[in-house]
Amino acid sequence: MKKGFYDIVIIAVNKIELVSEYITLTSDAGTVLMFSGLSKDEFVSVEAYSIHYRQVSLKGSFGYAMHHFKEALSLIDAHKEMFSRIITHRYPLERGKEAFDLLASGDALKIVLKP
Repeated sequence: MKKGFYDIVIIAVNKIELVSEYITLTSDAGTVLMFSGLSKDEFVSVEAYSIHYRQVSLKGSFGYAMHHFKEALSLIDAHKEMFSRIITHRYPLERGKEAFDLLASGDALKIVLKP
């Protein structure tokens, strides 16, 4: 891979060594986003030149917190009619393959599989 090739890099695997590798492969003023399960005992070592002179940004992101789930459930409960339109199909579990084929075709938005 050539240096400075990527505008945005998203690291979504738990491999800390990828951060230092992809900092150098990110284009000037590009961004490396860490979206993976790293522990507080792990440290990142990066090339300072890319951060300072090439202005590559290193950012972290975390997917959710419990209050997000509670807020989402409250919104769904308060607007059941609106959210019910998102579910376009319902299938019994034994017809799961058919349901996934329909989803893959783009002809369904959300499908509920019932046991």
